Amino acid sequence: MDEARRFIDLAHQLRVPYVRVFPNQLIPGEDKQVTLARISEGLHQLGEYAGPAGVTIIVESHGEFRRAEEIIPIIEGARSKNVAFLWDAHHTCVEGERPADTYQQLGKHTRHTHLKDSVPIPGKAKDDRHYVLTGSGDIPVKETVRVLATNGYKGYYCFEWEKRWHPDIEEPEVAFPHYATTMRQYLAEMGVKV
Repeated sequence: MDEARRFIDLAHQLRVPYVRVFPNQLIPGEDKQVTLARISEGLHQLGEYAGPAGVTIIVESHGEFRRAEEIIPIIEGARSKNVAFLWDAHHTCVEGERPADTYQQLGKHTRHTHLKDSVPIPGKAKDDRHYVLTGSGDIPVKETVRVLATNGYKGYYCFEWEKRWHPDIEEPEVAFPHYATTMRQYLAEMGVKV
């Protein structure tokens, strides 16, 4: 909580509108409702601290909190207009949620997005995937953009390229221009001016 407050203070000084957090995992052996209540209370405190600084806390779909049904209770439980959703669409799609379903449940809370594409690695767990250039994998990035654009989303479509943790993927010098070109095409098809 202290670290998050320091980031809120820094975001305020830099005029950055968001500070990202993610609850990541449940506590083994602890009742789930107890953990969710603690997370919600922590988010409430951070949201109330962030509000006067002009900052919003955005909760990323990540770890054991990848599905709308797991995220809604903590965002709504925070009881703060300064707590919202960072939609990492890769994670929700790997969990089997269709973009339209995630947006239907969390759209009103969505302030920022992370987008990336991947393919499954044969013989590995469903969330152990290989990242690929945007549009060449099986993550419905274009459909996610369509859902956001047709529902009036005005936030960023942030590209996430985790070369540091996945050294075998394409170089950023290849992946970033490819993403920009692909996204310009997707957004143009949706009637969004770029």
